[in-house]
Amino acid sequence: MRRFLIRRIILGIFIIIFGSLIVYAVVRSLPTSYVENIARQRSMQPNSKSYTEWLEQLNTYYGMDKSIPEGFVTWMGQAIQGEFGDSWQFTVPVTQKFSEVIWYSVILSAITLVIELSVGIPLGILAARKQYSKTDYAVTIFAMMGISLPTFFLASILKYIFAIKLQWFDLYGIVGRYHEQLSEFGQFLDIAWHYVLPVITLGMLSIGGLMRYTRTNMLEVLNSDYIRTAYAKGLPEKVVINKHAFRNTLIPLVSYMSNLLPSMFGGAMITETLFQIPGIGWTSYQALIGGDIPFTMFYMTFLIILTQISLLITDILYAVVDPRVRAN
Repeated sequence: MRRFLIRRIILGIFIIIFGSLIVYAVVRSLPTSYVENIARQRSMQPNSKSYTEWLEQLNTYYGMDKSIPEGFVTWMGQAIQGEFGDSWQFTVPVTQKFSEVIWYSVILSAITLVIELSVGIPLGILAARKQYSKTDYAVTIFAMMGISLPTFFLASILKYIFAIKLQWFDLYGIVGRYHEQLSEFGQFLDIAWHYVLPVITLGMLSIGGLMRYTRTNMLEVLNSDYIRTAYAKGLPEKVVINKHAFRNTLIPLVSYMSNLLPSMFGGAMITETLFQIPGIGWTSYQALIGGDIPFTMFYMTFLIILTQISLLITDILYAVVDPRVRAN
């Protein structure tokens, strides 16, 4: 296991470097440029330099006059030292802006994850146990709706019903109009209330896929010979399902859930944008379309690192849930 972990870590480092290089090249090639926008704005001021002069000066200041390989090497050298620079668009250090917005996304994703696991897996197992029954069809229809509905459509429907018609929730934002006048507990409830619709949106969309995946793998396990042998020995159904079948269903589920860590810290860009939640998804989108290279590079590299960590944890969990992996 130690040799395997060392190989995976070394491979992960190469993937992080190569992935960061691709991201840097793509960001440098985007048609949207923060430097060009600033040069254009300053050139329009009275008695100002020309656009070309401002562009040349700003490119030199931000290191944009270097080639992509040279610029990436410079950025990587600073990143290894923990220096990610200031965000061009938000005018604060990249790490400071990241720490300000990341927890909005983490809270949203963590609540959604708890709902997804506590609802998706049990319903998937229930549908497999009652294959071709009304329960199975109902669960399957619900799962297909969750998989098929676009995020913006479901969010718009929920906002129209509960925010416009019933007026139970605000259309946008994470706090209410009188948030500052509330007590600490009241402010907590106010924020929690504004999370309801975004959590329902993400929960309904994520539960469907997990339900279908759990049902498919549980059916495969239930049709195995050792499960039929367990039933033939007279073991109770709860023991067969919970002790024998579910443990083997966990093996493919571990692979399915390998993206949970990146998704938790990566933010839900569409949902956050629709509900105006100032999380990392919405912030990174604003930085990307604004040509903010420092923030975009930090965010994308952070996601690449999280993905590699998540895959490494997945490999370790494989050995935990499947003794045959440890034996090999």
